[in-house]
Amino acid sequence: MRNGARNRIIGYWTLGLGLALVYALMRGSTWQSGTSFHTVLETIATLLALIVGVLALVRYYSKAENIFLFIGTGFLGTAFLDGYHMIVTSAYFRPYMPSDLPALIPWSWVASRQFLSILLFLGWFAAMRGKNLGEMGRYNSIGVYIFVTIFTISSFLFFAFVPLPPAYYPDLIFHRPEEFVPALFFLLALIGYLNKGDWRHDVFEHWLVLSLIIGFVGQAVFMSFSGQIFDFEFDAAHVLKKASYICVLIGLLISIFALSRDAHENEARIVAVLDTVLDAIITIDERGIVQSFNPAAEKTFGYTADEVIGENVKMIMSGRDSGQHDQYLRNYYATGQAKIIGLGREVVGLHKDGNEMPIELAVTEMRLGDRRMFVGSCRDITVRKTAEQDILRRTQELETANAELDAFAYSVSHDLRAPLRGMDGFSQALLEDYGDHFDGEARNYLDRISQAGRRMGQMIDDILTLSRATRQDMTIEDVDLSALAQEHMSELTARSKNRAAKIVIAPNLRIQGDPKLLRVVLDNLLNNAWKFTGNETATHIEFGAYDEQGETVFFVRDNGAGFDMAYGNKLFGIFQRLHSMTEFEGTGVGLATVARLVSRHGGRIWAEGEVNEGATFFFTL
Repeated sequence: MRNGARNRIIGYWTLGLGLALVYALMRGSTWQSGTSFHTVLETIATLLALIVGVLALVRYYSKAENIFLFIGTGFLGTAFLDGYHMIVTSAYFRPYMPSDLPALIPWSWVASRQFLSILLFLGWFAAMRGKNLGEMGRYNSIGVYIFVTIFTISSFLFFAFVPLPPAYYPDLIFHRPEEFVPALFFLLALIGYLNKGDWRHDVFEHWLVLSLIIGFVGQAVFMSFSGQIFDFEFDAAHVLKKASYICVLIGLLISIFALSRDAHENEARIVAVLDTVLDAIITIDERGIVQSFNPAAEKTFGYTADEVIGENVKMIMSGRDSGQHDQYLRNYYATGQAKIIGLGREVVGLHKDGNEMPIELAVTEMRLGDRRMFVGSCRDITVRKTAEQDILRRTQELETANAELDAFAYSVSHDLRAPLRGMDGFSQALLEDYGDHFDGEARNYLDRISQAGRRMGQMIDDILTLSRATRQDMTIEDVDLSALAQEHMSELTARSKNRAAKIVIAPNLRIQGDPKLLRVVLDNLLNNAWKFTGNETATHIEFGAYDEQGETVFFVRDNGAGFDMAYGNKLFGIFQRLHSMTEFEGTGVGLATVARLVSRHGGRIWAEGEVNEGATFFFTL
């Protein structure tokens, strides 16, 4: 238990024991007052109860909570009953009462105290209901008013028009046993609020607990021992009643002050937010009249707040939107169908200088009591629209450039192949028809010309493959990578039946992707593994996958020539090779193609290797 709560508990016990000690010291006092003193006390009580009731309802309507509704109505009813209790002490009304003052005054006291104690207990019950059920647990105020009114009148009729039994029983230890009925409800309410626990941090409930302690002690310790009207115990209980009212009054004043302070701080925070937020914030009423216009709105539209507040919001709308605004509001009120409210859209705003600008607008509805208010959040998107137009223009330029690249690729594919085929064909013709006239060196030159032409043709094919693979549309579907790998390795091993090879392909490796492009990825990686293990006595190639922090990593591993990791950053560049053409043939385009296709699938690729110890290529998709 925190120190504050512990101190309050000590204070509660001290208050109760202190009041009991006062009674013990003053018991047997010969004090005797009269009707005039009693009338003064009850006049004060009536005024205090009336003030407490009004303030409690003010607090309730400031922030609806069940407890304040019951306390407010309870104290207003108590003010009525206390007022009547005050009146019956007057000699003027005595002839009109059905009972004598020795019975009427005590029983009118009990009726008032019982009424208040029950309402305070019901206030605890209602507070718990609201705490547990939230908005669903809130009581209807009209129903509570009707109930309390009926209960008040019933309590009044109990002693106003019915002959009453004796109020004092001198033969009993407790001369007024009827006082234990309100004492019981005060005690139940006290236990309830203590168990509820809000007294630890809620100032109002702290003072309410103090009031209940005083009320319980006043009933159970003082008034129950009163031997006759106007004796010491009688007057002490009346004084304690005022003290209990004052405790509730203090709690209410502090609560209202705190609520007002919080509201002021919240308003200050809202104003600070509205003054510093980058978006233009505008509030209008249900007629479209501007109620607030923050600094960002002033900057966006060029008007000062004083120029706009009180005017129709149409003054900052373009002609088309301005003409439709009033009709839109009427349709919304009539049908409830929203075109902007809660949805947001782009509109055209009107600057003070007459220039139109694209505005992104979001509108929400709120209610202040019975009034409808609308809050519009605006943002000038001129820069964004300009950027979008620029992006569109650049996209069109890229599409044009891609079309030109397609045309260039077609030209390369058809126009360059013909002279390359001619070079290769004529070289072969020279060797076949005139080979006997050439010495060994000349024939070697012709062979090299033919090989260079074929190599150039292969490079053209690889470049075209790279170009098409990185620009063609993707079709995403479920792809069985294991099946693709198995199919390709079967083709490779079938072409080299005498080659000893151990191929390990993990089963059921599936991914969402483009099947054609993923086939190109696997074909290139497996071709490389097959090629760079060509000098090994026993080829070992593995395709598998593993999970790394929730991400699937695929790999192709071989026991071939490997590579020096110092040059690993060159692997995925076009025309980059880490081995000479005399060792392993190739154009240096395959891995560049793989890297681009993996990237198109949102993945990444990297490799690890060691010279003559094999290599592993990892990729994600």
